[in-house]
Amino acid sequence: MHSYIYSSRLLAVLGLIVLKLLTWPNLVLGQTVESPDAKHLFEQQAENVEKAKKKLKKELLTADAPANQDVDFQAPEMEFLQDKNTLKGKGGVVISAPGLQVQAEAAEFNLDSKESNLHEKVLITSSDGVISATEGEFNVDKETGTFENAEFGIDNDGYKVFAEDAEKKSEFEYHLEDCFFSTCHCDDGTSPWSINSSTANITEEEYAHTYNTFVDFHGVPIFYTPYLGFPVKQERQSGLLVPEFGYSSRDGAYLKQPLFVVLDDHTDVTFSPFIETETRVGSQVDFRKAFSKYHNLDSRFIYSNEAKRNGELRGTRVDGLVDPTFDEDRYGGYYKHVWRSDSDVMIPSSFIADIHLVSDDLFLREFDDEEIGKRFSRYTTSIVALSSQFSDYVFGSVSGEFNQAIETDDDLVFQRLPTFSLVGARSFRPFGFNPYGLKVVPKVELEAVDFVRKDGFDGWRYNLAPSVKIPFHYKNYFNSELELTAYKTIYDLDEVRNPSDGSLLDDSQERDIYSISYKVGTGVERVYELEEGNWLTALTSLGSRNQDLRLRRLKHKIDPFVRYTYTPFEDQNDLPLFDSFDRIRERSVFTYGFNTKLAGRFTPLHGAGEDITELTPRVDEIPSLFSDQALSDLGGLDELPHGSAVSMKNGEVRDLIEFGLKQSYDYTKDTKPNGGDPFSDINAVFGLYPTRDFALKLESNMNYQTGYLSSWGASGHFRDDRGDSIRTRYSYIDNSVSQLEGNLELILNERFRAGYYARFDDRESEFVENRFALRLASACDCWFFDIGFDERSNPNKNRVFFSFTFGGLGDITQKTSYDEER
Repeated sequence: MHSYIYSSRLLAVLGLIVLKLLTWPNLVLGQTVESPDAKHLFEQQAENVEKAKKKLKKELLTADAPANQDVDFQAPEMEFLQDKNTLKGKGGVVISAPGLQVQAEAAEFNLDSKESNLHEKVLITSSDGVISATEGEFNVDKETGTFENAEFGIDNDGYKVFAEDAEKKSEFEYHLEDCFFSTCHCDDGTSPWSINSSTANITEEEYAHTYNTFVDFHGVPIFYTPYLGFPVKQERQSGLLVPEFGYSSRDGAYLKQPLFVVLDDHTDVTFSPFIETETRVGSQVDFRKAFSKYHNLDSRFIYSNEAKRNGELRGTRVDGLVDPTFDEDRYGGYYKHVWRSDSDVMIPSSFIADIHLVSDDLFLREFDDEEIGKRFSRYTTSIVALSSQFSDYVFGSVSGEFNQAIETDDDLVFQRLPTFSLVGARSFRPFGFNPYGLKVVPKVELEAVDFVRKDGFDGWRYNLAPSVKIPFHYKNYFNSELELTAYKTIYDLDEVRNPSDGSLLDDSQERDIYSISYKVGTGVERVYELEEGNWLTALTSLGSRNQDLRLRRLKHKIDPFVRYTYTPFEDQNDLPLFDSFDRIRERSVFTYGFNTKLAGRFTPLHGAGEDITELTPRVDEIPSLFSDQALSDLGGLDELPHGSAVSMKNGEVRDLIEFGLKQSYDYTKDTKPNGGDPFSDINAVFGLYPTRDFALKLESNMNYQTGYLSSWGASGHFRDDRGDSIRTRYSYIDNSVSQLEGNLELILNERFRAGYYARFDDRESEFVENRFALRLASACDCWFFDIGFDERSNPNKNRVFFSFTFGGLGDITQKTSYDEER
C-alpha cells in the first residue's frame, strides 16, 4: 500500500502539468541466478527509499522530549543587560534546552519571554529537524519564530524548502514568502527541479498550499498555476493518481484515470475508469485491507464493455483455442485473502483464498495483468483452503480448486470441489534414544475428493494411505530410510460416460496397492583453510560489490545416494482417470547419483571475529523448508535449495560451485518384452556462483547411449563495476519448447544508459516480445527520462513510449504510446 503514499503526492504536484501536456500533439542473500525481467529494463537503486525508512524508524523510536525547562546560554563574548533581563553574546552563540539547540554568530536572549534575536549563520536543531537561516527571531519555549533566507526540511526531510521569509507558527505550521520546494537532494546543493511560489502555507502531516506557482526544470519554468495544493505527510491520502493516456491506430485514443480512496487506516480502494475510443470502455477496481498482521486481503476486478469493436480480434491470434469468442461485456480479476489464527488458540488454523477468473479465453492476452494471470497460461486456477491443527500429531484441511481452461474445452476440465484431508503422524522410539537414530514413524492420510465437470464421468474418490517410515544411520558413515505405504482407493461415480470413446465405466470400483521404498546416502567432506593472497580469494572478491567480505575457508562435500522403489502390478485400466494418482504404474526402480558442492566461508574484511571457527546463523536467517517436506523428527531428510547462502552473525557461508548427476534404472522394463529402455536419461546440474555479480547454472537430461539432450536449460547473470548487466535464460524441451529470453543494460556514460529485453521462440522463429529503452538521468538521479519501443505478438502490437519520473516522488511514471498493426 505504501506506493500510494507517493502516488497521490505526485499527482497533486504534477496533476495540472499532465492536463496541459495532454494538449500537446507531439507527446505521447542467497546466491542464485537472477532471472530476466520483462517489466523493468533498468535496475533501480533504492538508496533514497532506505534512507527514508531509517529516518522514519528513528523518528518513531524517539520519545517525545519533555517540556523545556532550563535554558543554557553560551558564547565566547557575553554580557547581561539587567534592565531588560537579557543575555547578549557574539563570536558563536549556543542556546541549549532539552531537545533543542540554537546556534548563531550573535544573539540576544530574554530570560523572561524566552525570545531570542539571532544574527548570521543561524542553525536550529531539534527532534523535528533542522532550520538554517541568515537572521531570525525565535521563541525557545514555544519553538516559534520568523527567519530570513531560511532552509529546512519537511515530511521527514522528503521535501527541501527554501524561503526568503519564513514564519514558524507552531510545531507543524509554516508561512512562507518567495519560496521553493523540491524532493531532489544533490550533493552539491542544487535542485534540478523545484516548485517556486510567491506565497505558501504548510501544515506538516497535512497539506501545502502555494500561490502564484511555477514548476522549474533546471532553472527554466515549464508550468504555471495561480494555485497548487499537495500533501506533505507520510500517511496515505485520497486523491487522483497520475492518469495514463495514449493513442493507437487500432484502438483509438486511450485514457485511464485512477482515483485512490482511503477508507480507514487499514483499508483503501482504487477506482480506475478507462476508455479506448475505438475498442472499449470500462473500469478497474482494486480493494485492499489489512485486518491484522496475519490477516489481509488484496483484490482486483476489471470490467470492459467492448461493443465498439464489433467482435473483431484486433491482431489477437487464436490458434489452438477451442473457444476464441468473447462477449461485449468482459471481466477478469483476482481475490487473495490470507488469515492465520494465533498460535496459542485451542485449534490453530489458517485460511487461504487465491482466486483468478476471466470471462473468456482471450482476456489474458489482451489485458496485460500478471496478477490475474500470465499471458500464455493454459489455466487460471482458483484455490480456497482452510487447514487446522487438532493436536501435535493430527491436522486436517478442506479445500476447493477450480481450473478455468484457456486453450481446451472447459466442459472436460475436472474441478476439485471439495477436497477433505486428514493426516495423523507421530514418531515412536521403541528402542529408546539410540546412537543409530532408529525410530518408527507411522502416518495415516485420509483424503476424499469430489471431481466435478460438465461433460463426462465424475464423482468421488476416497483414498486411505497408511504408511510407516523407519530412519536409520550408522555414526556419520551413512543415513537411510525405509518406507512402506499402502493405498486403499474407492471410486463412487455420479456420471459414468467416458467422453473420449463413449464407453461406460462402473460407478463403484476399488483399488488396493502398496509401495516400498528405501533410500540410503552418505557424505564425505573436507575443510580447507586458505592462505592470504590465494587466487580463489582474489577471484571471489572481484568487483566493487564484493569488497566487504573475504573468502577464508572452503568446505568440499560429496553426497552419493541410492534410492529403490517397488510397486507391484495392478490392473487399473478400467478405473476412472481423474489425475496421475489413478495410474500408479508397476515399477522396480533404482535411482542413483551424487551431489557435490564447494562452499565458502566469508568473513568481513575489517573487524573482529575472523579467527572464530564457526558462528551460528540467526533463526530468522535459516532458509525455510518447503511446505511439502516432512519435519526431521518425522523421518524427513532436510535439504537447502541450490545455490543457497546462509547469513552469519559475522559474514556468510555461500555455495561457490555445485554439480550433480542422477539416473534411474527400472528392472520391470528390463525383464518384460517390449518394456522399453530400462535406463532413464542422465540428469545433470552444474552451478557456478563465485561472486554476487556472476552466476551460471546449467541443467540437462541426456540419453546415455546417443548423447542426445531431450531437455536442457541455461541461465546466468553478469554485472560489472560500471553497472552494465546481463541476465539470460534458455529453455529447451524436445518437440515442445525452445525459447530464449534475457535483459541487457548498458551504461553509456554517467547520464545515459540503454536497456533491452527480448523473448525469442526458436520453434516459431519469431520474437514473442521485444522492449528497448534509452534513459537520461540527472547527475544526482533526481529525475529520469525514458524513451523506448516495445513489440509484442498475440495480440500484435508495436508501441513507442515516453516516461518521465521525478525522483523522490515515487517510481510513478507517465507513458503515452502509439500502436499499429503488424
